[in-house]
Amino acid sequence: MYLVADGFGEVSAIILSSDRWRLYIADRTRRFIYAMSIMPDGSLGQLYKLAPLHLAHDCQNIGALDLCSDQDDRVYAATDLGVQGIVTFGLTDLIIPLPQDLPAEAVAFGGLDHNILYVKSGKRLFKRKLKVGAASTSLLPIPSRTPDYYSGGTSTITHLPQ
Repeated sequence: MYLVADGFGEVSAIILSSDRWRLYIADRTRRFIYAMSIMPDGSLGQLYKLAPLHLAHDCQNIGALDLCSDQDDRVYAATDLGVQGIVTFGLTDLIIPLPQDLPAEAVAFGGLDHNILYVKSGKRLFKRKLKVGAASTSLLPIPSRTPDYYSGGTSTITHLPQ
């Protein structure tokens, strides 16, 4: 085993991006979701803060407790405020609160079409059907569908009419 990053308080989750070119890291004691680039040789580099999380007024954990991602590479973070959605370039643009403002402790996709978002809070389990499905479980790298600030590459998605 080789050390690839340190300085975290308490790492609570790690997941691969949907294109397998980034590693997302959650730390329950830090307000940010972090990302690292996965290099062609499999090494990790370029640790950066992907996005800050919004905080509940009476939060017990300032960071995320769990992570999952969808096929469009949106990261879903289980936080005291609920489930927060973060797009590839680091914008937290979605918050799904749980009933009675319960904290989210774990988050995962499931269902026949892999488009049911399941969220655990204490001894309760909630679900919500989404229009997007889970990221592929294949471990093979695929071409990136979305750009990020650190890839230096070009996107396959046209953002503005040409």
